[in-house]
Amino acid sequence: MTTTARPPSYQPRLIEHVGDHGQSGRAIRLPAQWLRGLLAGAEALMLGWLVLVVPAIATYIATAASPALGSAGWVEAAQVGTAGWFLAHGASLHGADAVISVTPLGLTVLYTFLVSAAVRRARLANWAPVLVAICTYVALGALLLALASPPGAPFGLIGAGVVAVVGAVWGMRGRYPRPPGALARWRLPQWLRLAGRATWRATAALLAVATALLIVAVALGFDQIVQIQRSLQADPVSTVVIVLAQALLLPVLIVWALAFLLGPGFAVGAGTLFSTSGIESGPLPLIPVLGALPEPDSLAGSLPLTAGAGVVVGLLIGWWLLRGQRQAPLWQPLAGAVLAVVATAALVGVLGWSASGGVGPGAMAVIGPEPFRVASAVAWQVGSGATVAVISLHPSTHRALVRLVQWVRAQVGAQASAEAGSAKD
Repeated sequence: MTTTARPPSYQPRLIEHVGDHGQSGRAIRLPAQWLRGLLAGAEALMLGWLVLVVPAIATYIATAASPALGSAGWVEAAQVGTAGWFLAHGASLHGADAVISVTPLGLTVLYTFLVSAAVRRARLANWAPVLVAICTYVALGALLLALASPPGAPFGLIGAGVVAVVGAVWGMRGRYPRPPGALARWRLPQWLRLAGRATWRATAALLAVATALLIVAVALGFDQIVQIQRSLQADPVSTVVIVLAQALLLPVLIVWALAFLLGPGFAVGAGTLFSTSGIESGPLPLIPVLGALPEPDSLAGSLPLTAGAGVVVGLLIGWWLLRGQRQAPLWQPLAGAVLAVVATAALVGVLGWSASGGVGPGAMAVIGPEPFRVASAVAWQVGSGATVAVISLHPSTHRALVRLVQWVRAQVGAQASAEAGSAKD
């Protein structure tokens, strides 16, 4: 058998696909684990959507014979659940004569958790599939908007993006990919890192105190809550839905309790105010949990709580900041305290904005705290406590006080010596 030798310049002929401009075509390469990211985003959105749509349809089925429903059907019930999904993402829903703009923060927290859990189960290795999950969540939200199109819902797509980003970053905790190149060696200064941790600690402490206050209010007003629940005369399915809806409103009530604790208070209808400086009540909607609100002549309207909780939290945060950098120059813990206070005030202000707005026509168009006043109260109360703690406990302050005392003693001793000398003369 003979073989034919190939010349040294021989090159095998390859068939190439040529594009429109005579260049070789390049296949589009999707990021690694893109399918996992897509499924994670779709899973989080579908579960969150079903959380509202299933109870809405179940309530419709249980009350289908009610004359009040008119020609409504299960499709309309599903649209109500979809509108609630957008409301939980920060949208303001517009009706015939009312605007609903209070965000059910319990649902917002639940949706953030669902995104986090879906991303964590997907075990994504880098940020590219995480971005796919975020974009999938927002894109499917846009599809819901196109199918249901509740009035005022488009703003909820921005909130969906925020929820997806926060949930995805939370879900990647402990598995953050290392940044490339020089970024992997770059570290934030210690005082800046401590300021970020202090922000979360201060916010959590304020919300914890507000939660304790809410528990006490619910315990004291439990009889009133049960009485309002019985007056609704709801069937078993509707009762379960009402109880679950109030459970999802608990974060909103915690923000209201925080506004009450800090001093500015909150409104439940136009012309009403619930604060430690006085209570002005009025007709309230038939929501059982509102039976925990204090009466106008109760002790809660005259308690000296204003500024107390915020200042104590500030003192603790200032002490914690200083404990982590006791040997650092005074300006570092002081700058960290200022930054933490500003960030905490901003976070509480956003929570106050989410928990305020309107839930109906007329008087119910004004409900919740005033975000700017609540944020201002956090700034001056927590800020004053943190500043006092940092300055008074810092070693440089102690050294300055020691030098001042020594100087005063020297001056007093010199003056006493001079007086004794003049007396001898």
